[in-house]
Amino acid sequence: VVHSLKQTLSEENLVAEWRNDALALLMPDHDLATAQRTMERLQTRLAWTAFEVGDTGLKINFTPNFGLVEYNLNGTGPEGLLEQAEKALQGLEDSKKTWW
Repeated sequence: VVHSLKQTLSEENLVAEWRNDALALLMPDHDLATAQRTMERLQTRLAWTAFEVGDTGLKINFTPNFGLVEYNLNGTGPEGLLEQAEKALQGLEDSKKTWW
């Protein structure tokens, strides 16, 4: 999954493991609208990619969900930004649909 993300994202973007079932993407040169379009492209690419599960030979497809937040230089520190992202993902889990 990370390999597919890195192929799609530009070099200045960062992909990191955030928790067991989530990755964090940092896209410093994207405004909210550009980030949303990027997430839509990533969602489509990942949904059409078959991922092999370890060495089992089993391949699976999945549709990822994204919680998107924007850092707006209003004094929100890293903890506040992660809290907003967590709320966005929780909204996804609660509604079971993609939320931007």
